[in-house]
Amino acid sequence: LGWIAALLSVPVTTGFLAGIAIHIIVSQLPGLLGLPAQSGETLQRVGEIATNLHLTNPYSLALGLGVFAIVFLTERFSARIPGALIGLVLATLAVVVFGLADRGVAVLGALPNGLPRAGLPLVRLSDIQALVPLALLIAIVVMVQTAATARSFVSQQGEAPDVNRDFVGVGAGSIASGLFAGFPVNASPPRTAIAAQTGGHSQLAGLFAAAIVLALGAFGGGLLANVPQAALAGVLLFVARRILRWQVFAKVYRQAPLEFLLILITMAAIVVLPIQIGVAIGIGLSLLHGVWSATRTPRDCA
Repeated sequence: LGWIAALLSVPVTTGFLAGIAIHIIVSQLPGLLGLPAQSGETLQRVGEIATNLHLTNPYSLALGLGVFAIVFLTERFSARIPGALIGLVLATLAVVVFGLADRGVAVLGALPNGLPRAGLPLVRLSDIQALVPLALLIAIVVMVQTAATARSFVSQQGEAPDVNRDFVGVGAGSIASGLFAGFPVNASPPRTAIAAQTGGHSQLAGLFAAAIVLALGAFGGGLLANVPQAALAGVLLFVARRILRWQVFAKVYRQAPLEFLLILITMAAIVVLPIQIGVAIGIGLSLLHGVWSATRTPRDCA
C-alpha cells in the first residue's frame, strides 16, 4: 500500500504536519503554564486555556521557556549537542533543589518498575465486529501519517523513502504492541524531528531510544519522579516549531498561491475537525490537486 504516499501532495503534506504541530502546541500549553490538563476538541481547549490564563504558575512557565531556550541555543551551535536532555536534567535539578513541586509545579511522578507481559487478548466475536471499523480507521490514519512523515524527513544521502517498508515496520510493531496491550504503532513527526535534529541517520537512533525506554521501564522509574511537565512541554513546543516549516509556507505562498490555500485548508481541517475527517479531506484535496496539475495545458502552465 505504499502507493498511498503518492496521493499526498507537498502542500497537503505540509498542511497535515502543520496541523499536527498545532495539536502539539495546544496539548502542551497547559503543562507549560502549570494549568490543569484540558480535554475536548482543539478549539474548546484553546478557549479553556485562555479562560484560565490568570492561573498561570510562573515557576512552570520559567522552566518550560528555559528548556525551550536551551534546546534552541544548543541547536544553533551544533545539532549533536543533546539540548533537550540537558534542559530536562537542569529543570529536574531545579525542582529538587528549590522544592518547586511544593510551589505548584507538576511533575511526572515515579513510574512503577517492571516490564509488561505478553499475552493474547481475550475477545468475543461481538468485540471483533465492534473493533473492525475503528481498526480500519486507525490503520488509515497511521498509514497517512507514516507516509507524510517519511516524505518530509528524507535521507541525507538522497535516497527515496521506501514507504512499503515503513508500513511493514509499523504493522509488525502494532502486532507486537497488541500482544503487550499497547497502542498501535505509528510514525511520529515529533520523535522523528528530534532524531533528525540530533543527527540520527539510521535505525540505530530508534534502537538506542527503545533500549533506554526499556531500561527506564524496568529499573529507573524513580529517576523520572521529579521531571517537571513544563520541561517536557518546552521540548515538544520546540519540536512543533520545527514541524511547522515556515520556510515551505513562505516559498509556496510566493510561487503558487493556490497550493498555499491547500496548505491552509488541510491545516485547518486537521485542527478543527476530528483527525479521521481531516485526513480524508487531505487525501481528497491531494487527488483533486493531482488531477488539476495533470490536466493543465502547456498554455496554462505558461
